[in-house]
Amino acid sequence: MANMITQFRNLALVVCLAGALVAAKVDLNNPTGKTGVMMVDKLGAHVRFFDPATWKETANIEMGVNPHDFVVTADHKTAYIPIYGDGVYGKNPHPGHEVAIVDLAAKKLVGTIDISPNVAPHGIQIDAAGLIYVTCDISRKVLVIDPKARKIVDTIDNEGTGHWIGILPDGSKLYVTNKKDKPYVSVIDLKSHKIVAQALGRLKPGPVKADAPKVVLPDREAMKTHMDALIHHFLIVAEGFDVPAGEVYHPIEASKGELGVYVKSDGGPKPARVHFRGPSFVNLSALPHMSEGAMVADIVAIIGSLDIVLGEIDR
Repeated sequence: MANMITQFRNLALVVCLAGALVAAKVDLNNPTGKTGVMMVDKLGAHVRFFDPATWKETANIEMGVNPHDFVVTADHKTAYIPIYGDGVYGKNPHPGHEVAIVDLAAKKLVGTIDISPNVAPHGIQIDAAGLIYVTCDISRKVLVIDPKARKIVDTIDNEGTGHWIGILPDGSKLYVTNKKDKPYVSVIDLKSHKIVAQALGRLKPGPVKADAPKVVLPDREAMKTHMDALIHHFLIVAEGFDVPAGEVYHPIEASKGELGVYVKSDGGPKPARVHFRGPSFVNLSALPHMSEGAMVADIVAIIGSLDIVLGEIDR
C-alpha cells in the first residue's frame, strides 16, 4: 500500500511511448505514442511503465536520487533523464551530476552521462540532430551534450539559475526560465550558443499595454479625465469584444499538479465553454486504486497523502 501511495503521490511526468519513427514535423519534446505509458517518479526515484488500458504497472527501473525531466529520442528507443539530487531548488545539499540513459524497449537503465563538474541537472530538451540540452541550476549553465558520445560538447553561461527549458521546433532558439534570483527568461541562439536576449529583465521603462482601446482596459486615471476612455471601459466590461472562433487549452505546473484552463469561442464576446482542469480532482481519481485492499480507516491517511483541496473538487 505504501508503495502504491508513493507511486501516485509522486507522479510527475508522463510520456506515451511509440514503436514507430516520429514524423518530421512532430515536436520531439512533446512525444506521443501507442505502446504504453512511462512515469518519472521523482521522490520515489524510479521510472515506471504502465499498461494504459488497465493502468497496471508492467515494469520499473530504480534510478538515482530525484530523477527529474526527460526527453525521448526520435525513434522512441531511448530516454534521457537528469538526476537532480536529494533536495529541491535552493536546498540541494547533494546535487546530482549525471543524466541517466534508459532503453525503452528493454525497460532498463543502460548507462549514464557524467556532466561533472556541473551539478544539479534539471530541465532537458532534444533537437532534430539528436543533441540534448540540459540546465544545471547550481552551476548556472546550459550543457550541450552529444548522447551518442556521452560527452559535453559545449557549455553555455546562462547567468541565472536555469530551471525549466524549451526549444523552438525549428531548433533556432532555446528559452531558459530562471528561478528567483534573475527576473528574466534567457533567450539563447543555438547557432552561436550565446544569450541574445533576457526577456522581462531588460524591458525599457514605459507603457507595457497595447494601444488598443477597444480590447484593452484604459488606465484608471485616464477614465477620470477622458470621456472616450470611460466609454471604452464601459463597453469592454458590459459587452466585451468578439474573439475569433476556436478553442485553446493552456496548463501550468501548479504545486499539486497540472492546473489548466480550456476556453472555446464561437466568435462572440462570451466563451461558449470554459473548463478548469484542477489537479486535486484528478489526483482524487486515483483513490480507488490506492485504497484497493485497504481498511476503511486507511482512507483518511490515503486522502491526506494526496493533499487535496476540497473546494477545487466540489464545484
